[in-house]
Amino acid sequence: MSTPWQASKREYHSAVGIAIAAIILALVAASKPAWFTHPSTSQAPTDDISTSPHVTAQAAHSRHSKASHPSHPSLTTQPAKQSAAGFYIQIGAFKSQTAAERLARRAKRHGWSVSIHLRSNGLHAVWVGPEQNRRAAEALQRTIRAKLHTSSYLISSQRHG
Repeated sequence: MSTPWQASKREYHSAVGIAIAAIILALVAASKPAWFTHPSTSQAPTDDISTSPHVTAQAAHSRHSKASHPSHPSLTTQPAKQSAAGFYIQIGAFKSQTAAERLARRAKRHGWSVSIHLRSNGLHAVWVGPEQNRRAAEALQRTIRAKLHTSSYLISSQRHG
């Protein structure tokens, strides 16, 4: 009669290491699911991200457009109505519209109203807001900094018709 197979110390330690890594991965995936989704497939249930053709650094004299994208995954720029007056928080500006849309979807998951504006220098600026007064906008800016871990700029905008 032969003796039963028994794992060597090396095999045992490898199996334990793999089991620990799998447990850690499962715990991280449960606590941070956004880390494990591909940007093209991770999307908020409804993307209401507005886009604008031209916005300069002095947003008070610029025109804004708003486009609603209820379920379209590409979030393409479409002409529509103007943005409301108020205070906005610019959370990013990108050469790539795709990168801007990715940040916009990330902000949208927090329940904020998000818009993307094509600036005269070709950058796609991502704005959160509007807030009706500066104090509320500054509070929103602090919340954004805490939740998204990103720097931001406060922008004052007036409606032009």
